[in-house]
Amino acid sequence: MDNILKVTVLTDLRSVTLTMPCDDDKIEALEDMGELEILRIDWEIDNLDLDDEADIISALHRLNGIAEGADCLGDEDYKKFLAVCAFKHAFTLDDIDHCLENIDDYDFDPDINSYEDYLEEYLQRTDELGSIPESCAYDVGKMILMAQNGSLTEYGIICGESNRLYDTLDGSDREQIMEYISAQTRCTISAVDKSEEKLFYSCNDEGIKAARVGHLRLDFGSGKEFYGTWFENSAELNDQEFKYEQSMVINSLRCTLLKNRESMSEYIQEHDSLDLGDRGSGFKVQTDSNVFYLRCFPKAGEYDCYCYCYDRELLEQAMSQTDGEDMAEEEETQMGGMTQ
Repeated sequence: MDNILKVTVLTDLRSVTLTMPCDDDKIEALEDMGELEILRIDWEIDNLDLDDEADIISALHRLNGIAEGADCLGDEDYKKFLAVCAFKHAFTLDDIDHCLENIDDYDFDPDINSYEDYLEEYLQRTDELGSIPESCAYDVGKMILMAQNGSLTEYGIICGESNRLYDTLDGSDREQIMEYISAQTRCTISAVDKSEEKLFYSCNDEGIKAARVGHLRLDFGSGKEFYGTWFENSAELNDQEFKYEQSMVINSLRCTLLKNRESMSEYIQEHDSLDLGDRGSGFKVQTDSNVFYLRCFPKAGEYDCYCYCYDRELLEQAMSQTDGEDMAEEEETQMGGMTQ
C-alpha cells in the first residue's frame, strides 16, 4: 500500500516532505539541516498529536515504523486499523502503535455504514427481537451496537474487548430494547377535536399552562434538514423521563410526519387533521404520561412545525375544569334567554 502518510518538516534551510514508509536514511539526513519543526502530517488519522514528542527525529522514526506496519496490511485490514484508531480515539504515537499491535482483538465489518444496516444484518444473523418497525430501526440498531461495546465509524462498524458485533444480546439488554420498541409502537398520530385547538399555542389558561412542559420549534431548512429549538415552560416537568419520551416520540415521527417538508405535505393530504386555517394543520400523539400537539405548516421560509408538550394527567384535569366552566357559561346564557 503506497503513500500511507506524508510528513512535511521545516528545517533551517528549507521544508522537506517525507512520504512514509521510507528509508531510515532519509530521516537521518534531516539531522544535518539544523533545528526541525513538523509543519503538517497528511494522513487519514487527522488528529495525530506530536506535541509531546520532544525529539522530532525519534518521533519520525516511530511514525515511519507505524507506517511500515500499516503498509503490510491488506486493504480491508488497513481499513480496520483506521476504524480501531477512530474507535479508541487514538491521537498519540503510543495510542496508534497499540491499535496496530492489537488489531486482531477487534471485530470489524466494513460493509455496514449505518445503524439501520447494522440492525438488518444483525437480525439476519441472530433471528432475535422479531419484526422491528421502520421508525425504530436507527435507535434499535444503535442500542444493539452499544450493547456490544461497539461503534459506528466512517470505515464501518467495530467492537472490541471480547465482544463480537453479532453476538446475541444478554437478557437485560434484550429486555431494554423490547421495552423501547413497545413504547415506540404506541406513538400513533391521531386527529384532534376542535375543543383542543388552543393546545397548539401558548395558551394562558392557568391550568393548561401548568400542564405544559414546553414546546419544540422545528424547521426542515431547505427541505430535508432537521433543526429544532426547545422552549421550556416547566423545569419540574422537564425531567429525564419526559426527555426520554419526547426523544422517543420525535425520533419515531422522523420516519413519517417529520421526515422532511415534502413528506409532511403528503402526510397532511392523506390523513385527517384539525384545520388551523392559515396556521396549518394539527395532529396529536399521546403516550401514557404525555401528550404532544403538533401544528404543521410545511412551507419554505416558515417554521415547519411547533410541537407543544403536556403532562397528560395535569392536562386532562385542566381540560375537564375548562369544559365544566364552558358548560356552566352556556347554561347560564340559556337560562338568561328564557327569563327575558
